[in-house]
Amino acid sequence: ELVAAGKLRHSDQWWLPTRKRTASGIASSDRCGSRREGASPLLVGSRHHARRQVVQACGAPAALHTRGVERAELNGEPVPPECVGILRRMAYGHFTSMQVRDGNVRGLGLHIARLRAATAELFGGDLAPERILVHLRAALDGAISASARITVLPRAADWWTRAGARAETDIFVVIGAPRSSPPDPVAVQSVHHERTLPHIKHAGIALGLLQHGRQARQGGWDDVLYRDRAGRISEGSVWNIGFFDGHCVVWPNSPALPGITRQLVENGLARAGIPSQTREVRLAEVASFHSAFLTNSEAIVRSIARIDDTAFAIDPGLITALTECYQANPWEPVR
Repeated sequence: ELVAAGKLRHSDQWWLPTRKRTASGIASSDRCGSRREGASPLLVGSRHHARRQVVQACGAPAALHTRGVERAELNGEPVPPECVGILRRMAYGHFTSMQVRDGNVRGLGLHIARLRAATAELFGGDLAPERILVHLRAALDGAISASARITVLPRAADWWTRAGARAETDIFVVIGAPRSSPPDPVAVQSVHHERTLPHIKHAGIALGLLQHGRQARQGGWDDVLYRDRAGRISEGSVWNIGFFDGHCVVWPNSPALPGITRQLVENGLARAGIPSQTREVRLAEVASFHSAFLTNSEAIVRSIARIDDTAFAIDPGLITALTECYQANPWEPVR
């Protein structure tokens, strides 16, 4: 249809995604067809809506985001101008990731608050909650269970050169199959890493995360745990860490991203009357704790079996209690 309308050349069709629907409303996997091995998907969505989603993400004519770009290729294949604009601005974006089940999200209000706070800090403007939800609903396209990543981008790639200016923003939503992590306990390696703007889930989070994680896995570890120069523990790669001393849940207070799942677990702990505190936790003292665990949107709560050479008790009762604290938070409808 796009080719017939003159909006898309036949040579551009390789990047249009394909999707197979299931009873749950979304495919178990989304892929992009490719005319050449190695070509990579740039967007997730139905074939009919793919180009519409790109234009909506740009929020303005493609020329605004591709000024000075005459041609772009990926593995020798041409890349549509709209995608070039998104890729150039993605480095400045911030995002949140969530799991949608039966059209609902636990902590949806917290995800929206995260996006609004980061938009105010990074771009100097407000982000209306309904605007976020409108784009999320459209991207879900009828799917009732899925994983969703919402990224807020500056509308102009050179926004940062305009001192004091408020940056207009675009919302880029990627939908995938529902995701969950296995329940097996993990062994993690501590590494020194201090993120810039750690309280914001920004695009720059990925470089250190991927590099440290790759090195840890090469050494036989499951993941990495961050500490600062003084040995204070902050967070894991894509998760928060908590400890249990046999009576009280302890969260490290070093600068870190306040994860949505951690916040929901904390809310549940308070409702259940289970003691918890946030304080400095140094790597040298972790052996004094009975158990350790991680929290994120895919794993919910998962046991940590070992940090470096320190082993922890695997306590199924603790994991069950923490999971119940999370589940005590109500589902919030997307629609």
